[in-house]
Amino acid sequence: MAKLFFTIFLLFIATTTWAEDPATTLYLLGYDIPTEQRQQVVAQDVAAIKTDIAERSKAPLWRIIQGKEAPPYPQPSRDTYPNIDLRPLTLCRKVNDCPQDIAQNPQSFHDSLKTLAPVLRDIDDLQHSPSAALHTPFQGELATFHSPIPAYQYLIQPLVTRNAIMLQDDLEQGTIQACISINFGKNLIRSQSNLVQSIIGATLIDYNLDLLAHYPQRNLPEQCQSALQPLDSTTISLCPLMQYETNLNTNIIHTLPNIPFLLSHNHTIALMDEQYAQYCSNIWQQNISLDHIATAVITDHTPRKQCLLNTIGCILNDIEKPDYSAYQNRLQDSNAYLRLWQAAHDPDCQQDPTAYIAKIAPTWAEQRNLHLDDNRLTINTYNRQRRKHISVACQP
Repeated sequence: MAKLFFTIFLLFIATTTWAEDPATTLYLLGYDIPTEQRQQVVAQDVAAIKTDIAERSKAPLWRIIQGKEAPPYPQPSRDTYPNIDLRPLTLCRKVNDCPQDIAQNPQSFHDSLKTLAPVLRDIDDLQHSPSAALHTPFQGELATFHSPIPAYQYLIQPLVTRNAIMLQDDLEQGTIQACISINFGKNLIRSQSNLVQSIIGATLIDYNLDLLAHYPQRNLPEQCQSALQPLDSTTISLCPLMQYETNLNTNIIHTLPNIPFLLSHNHTIALMDEQYAQYCSNIWQQNISLDHIATAVITDHTPRKQCLLNTIGCILNDIEKPDYSAYQNRLQDSNAYLRLWQAAHDPDCQQDPTAYIAKIAPTWAEQRNLHLDDNRLTINTYNRQRRKHISVACQP
């Protein structure tokens, strides 16, 4: 009997696949690293960043400024392994052209997906991971401007290409997969891990909604009901992401030495916190909840009286004054796209689009300039770098 149990135990060990931490999967996405080495690679890269932070804090500031004794940034261990080059592969580059491109050259697209099979398996694992687990290994004090980030490009073209092919081959299953990817995009935003990851999430939402627009359907699968629900305003707000940016700056400042009358850690961090505070203000949050266009106020120079005993700190603060309004508007636009899809599936929209527009949330409709364009519900975007309008046809 004991021998039987031992044999069963060995079979269990041999056939069980231990789940990998989503943070590891995300960080190593696209890299061909043997399974047994993956955790070790992440541990090495985390240790390298810790060592770098410690060494950088010991280097004299004036020598760092002159570029003579600044420690070189560590090369991530993951970069010593091969990764899949997306450039020679046949993938969806422009989403709206994708269905036609696949129809004209299906074999080339299918061959590219075979090359990307390991990446897509990892993406499938990530798509079913909770939002709280979708972060990098470099959190807290390890978050610096030179900490490596995931190769996010692998989340876009491979996934959108596969979904586009599935929509052509099997409309119902393809629609389900597109909705799973939309929900994945929402989870990347919900993770509130970093600014880049949130914008990648917004891109996944937009691209998969663009794909679905090519295949009008009266009744969407059940999996799409929750995926197409807009996110709440607190989730798309930049506030949590600005807290991450503040953390980055704090960690960088702490790698520099305190120098009396020239550089004060506390005063410099306080100055930087001031410029990020507006993204968490009540006015900012109210604008997001009402879907008003959000615009930050950026001051050119720190007031001189705040620089008397912190000259270098003021210089650093004046250098680091980016305007994050465009990122906020980008997240708002993706959420508005989801809201437009909800409207397009309303039975009243299907029966009489003109009458439907007249009764839909008048304030939102006015600020977004909701109108009919070729019988499609159309709104203006706030971030106009990618496109000026979003439109969805009332579903049949």
